[in-house]
Amino acid sequence: MRILHVTDRVYPPAADEGGAPQLLLGLATEQKRLGHEVRVGSSAEGAGSEVVYLNVGTDLTPTLFETLSKQNPDVVHFHALSGSLQSRLGRELGIPSVSHVHGANHDAPPRDVNAIYVSQRHAALHDGSVYVHNGIDVDSVPFFEHPSDSLVFLGKVRRSKKGADTAVAVAQRTGRTLKLIGGRKLNIPQSWLPFQRRVKALGVLGGEQKLTALGNASALLFPIRWEEPFGLVLIEAMACGTPVIAFDRGAVPEIVEHGVTGFVVKDFEGMCEAVSRIDEIDRAACRRHVEAHFSIRRTADGVMACYRRAIAGERW
Repeated sequence: MRILHVTDRVYPPAADEGGAPQLLLGLATEQKRLGHEVRVGSSAEGAGSEVVYLNVGTDLTPTLFETLSKQNPDVVHFHALSGSLQSRLGRELGIPSVSHVHGANHDAPPRDVNAIYVSQRHAALHDGSVYVHNGIDVDSVPFFEHPSDSLVFLGKVRRSKKGADTAVAVAQRTGRTLKLIGGRKLNIPQSWLPFQRRVKALGVLGGEQKLTALGNASALLFPIRWEEPFGLVLIEAMACGTPVIAFDRGAVPEIVEHGVTGFVVKDFEGMCEAVSRIDEIDRAACRRHVEAHFSIRRTADGVMACYRRAIAGERW
């Protein structure tokens, strides 16, 4: 099948990019491995030499349409830039498409045609029904059988909804060291205490460095304050063998199996209690869980089923 992915981000993404850019990279790579002809179109400057540049300009006009049609795709997979372009693509060029919804905008009515959400909870919050869980190449993730007793947090520290300050407070309460990935601890007032040595700010990490930091921890703390659509770090950590202790928000209950791959808790006190029980979790079971439910092959298969529906003329 000839597949054209459309994004507004630089492709391929940097190693420290997370979420949607990494999902696109993993999906496109897996689709190529499965024998499909895959191209990526991007409106971002500085994209790789193999990327089709989409000149959006001031409006979505014939130049962009001409670029898309020249690729002669069987299906266009939007990760951005759908808007009015997606409906026109089908109406004027007869090219079927799907639109991957990566973010959360619960207050706005859904406009995407053939929307694919990243979790059941994500779909429900947008009045949708079609979802495909994100996945990773588990074989490329090392397994860490003997971690330290430290905790780890990975997320944009400056965003309060990620809960880095709660992670710091949990480390203080439980007497554990916290490795903070995704920013500097000066963003977190709780870490300004004199002689505070429990927080080790590692900054922004990607690739092997990120996986090593995740794998060497006894648990990943995920104290989110919002309806996280998925949370790629959850499956990255579990693939390393690291259990997850997460607040019961967003897609967390779909991803973390309570008591098997970590603990899904209600509040700060529950998170602190779960830290003391983390040795009950079998790290090998965490990896097996990701292999069974969140492999990139499983994601590719789910997306392919959506392509077939769109090509058959379905609209959802």
